[in-house]
Formats: sequence, C-alpha cells, structure tokens
Amino acid sequence: MISDSSLFVSIISPPSVSVFTANGSQMSLASVGTIISSNLILLDVYYILQLTFNLISINQLFDFEFLVHFSSSNCIMQDPQSKKLIGMGQVIKREGYMC
Repeated sequence: MISDSSLFVSIISPPSVSVFTANGSQMSLASVGTIISSNLILLDVYYILQLTFNLISINQLFDFEFLVHFSSSNCIMQDPQSKKLIGMGQVIKREGYMC
C-alpha cells in the first residue's frame, strides 16, 4: 500500500473498497497498480491517499521468494539468487519496520 501515485507504472480504478488498518481505522482504496523499480516488480499494489508511509506486505515479498531478514533494529530484503540488496529499513517506534 502506498500513498505516492508517481511510483506506479500502470494503475486502474477498482470498485469501491475499504482497507482496515491494524488500529481499526478505515481507509478508501483509490486505485490498484504495478510498481517497477530497478530492484523489484510489485503487482496489485494498493494506492491509498490517507497513508503517511508506503507499506509492503511481507507475504508479497515471500510470494516473489525474496529473502527477508529481521533484527531488533532493521530489516533487509535480498534477491534470492544473487543475494543483491533490494531494500533496507529500520524499526520505527517499535511499531514496525520502514523498508
């Protein structure tokens, strides 16, 4: 889920859908699209205007077989074959990781 539409290479408007966050708040799904960067391709990414951070599903990373390593202070994502670093993030206020 992201809040920056400039990251999309393709985007469609789905039927009206709401997304519920971990704290129970409700957000409207504006669009769904594909993001392609130099390191990865993400399909079916939700575009949600109310988000303040871009979020990635750990399950989606596992679907693409990326290696994901967590520690008490950060997370690291790597390509499974080349072991090339794809992304890195840090813990934010012990509420989650920002990758």
